[in-house]
Amino acid sequence: MKSKNKCGLCLVGAVLVGTMAHAGQLAYEGFNYSPPPEHPTWGVSLYSGANGGVGFAAQWYAGFGTEGYLNEARVGGMNYPGHLASTGNRAVLTAKEGLEPWSGAGQINYIHRALDVAGAFASYSDGTNIGADGTIVWGSFLYSGSDDAAQNPLRFQLNSDAAHVVNCILPGSTGTSLVVFKVVFGASNADTASFYVNPTLAFNPDSAVPSQTFTGNLAFLGIEFDIATRSGVAYNGSNIDEIRFGAEAKDVVPVAQLGTIIFVR
Repeated sequence: MKSKNKCGLCLVGAVLVGTMAHAGQLAYEGFNYSPPPEHPTWGVSLYSGANGGVGFAAQWYAGFGTEGYLNEARVGGMNYPGHLASTGNRAVLTAKEGLEPWSGAGQINYIHRALDVAGAFASYSDGTNIGADGTIVWGSFLYSGSDDAAQNPLRFQLNSDAAHVVNCILPGSTGTSLVVFKVVFGASNADTASFYVNPTLAFNPDSAVPSQTFTGNLAFLGIEFDIATRSGVAYNGSNIDEIRFGAEAKDVVPVAQLGTIIFVR
């Protein structure tokens, strides 16, 4: 008598799995700058030709360097649960009392860097900036500090060759926060930038609800982080790390993908 293979029940189940790919990564900065061997705990100034990472057109350019202002890479990277762990260091940006934020009369402390529009972002270029109609760019970064956004704000900007096109004031964060953003370039400058702060991971780009949205002509060629304090606040400091740009969400953050499991009984 021949034996028979029986499949009493075959079930196909769909599960969400978190994945992260790098095939479409356009730019990355992990602030992996090493201090001098004789001073292993020192920071590395972002004034002095810090040009690591990939996908950028120039070195970091920093704001004020006088007493009370600090722009440097320091030992120890940042981590966010479910996100990729940092393998290098982090950037530290500080300000002192009385540095009024973006009032016109006051001053700000900042770090800025231009992206490689002619190279890594060539297929997204409108001739001057990143912003070709019909294209989409994703980005992400980690930050902490500025525990009171109303009094100690940290701001992230996308800058064009002539203006700040996105000015995103970030929520206060005593721990490490993850920011994911998406810029959609539409026809006739009908662009939209969506920001997601501490989104659920694995990130679902189809259903995630943005924390902030910006519209208008959002073509850009660089990024900037600004920091300030208000009167009566003696000191303000923030950490920044793991800056990524990519063609898709999965290039900058672990995303939800549909997987298949077959159960056989």
